[in-house]
Amino acid sequence: MFRARIEGSLVNVCERCGRFGNVLEKKAAYEPKKTNIINEIEDDILVENFNKIVKSERERKGLTQEQLAKITNEKTSVIQKVENKEIEPSFKLIKKLEKYFRIVLTEKQQPIKEKIKHHEVKSFTLGDMVHEKQKRTI
Repeated sequence: MFRARIEGSLVNVCERCGRFGNVLEKKAAYEPKKTNIINEIEDDILVENFNKIVKSERERKGLTQEQLAKITNEKTSVIQKVENKEIEPSFKLIKKLEKYFRIVLTEKQQPIKEKIKHHEVKSFTLGDMVHEKQKRTI
């Protein structure tokens, strides 16, 4: 597979189909097959009771939702929805709240280990589509 620009579109193509456009990258456009590899996924996740923490910290400082919205440069409705746990705050808002209140609203997620089993990845290229269309018209 190669990365090519054909008629203004960026596409992954095989070597034969690359001749119909400008090949941009001569290296493989996909990762090689891997067998029995263990992936570890580790991300920060929002604590379960984030809404109660935000509300109690806001009340502890004697702020209204409108005042907190002004401080964080957010809409009042966003603060209301966060406190009612109707939405999860964006990463940007989480960082603003953590910095302002000097609290922690995220925690490390336990690494998730998963085994990736061997499977063959076959890509469908533009050339394959043309070939299929030609077979149907014959």
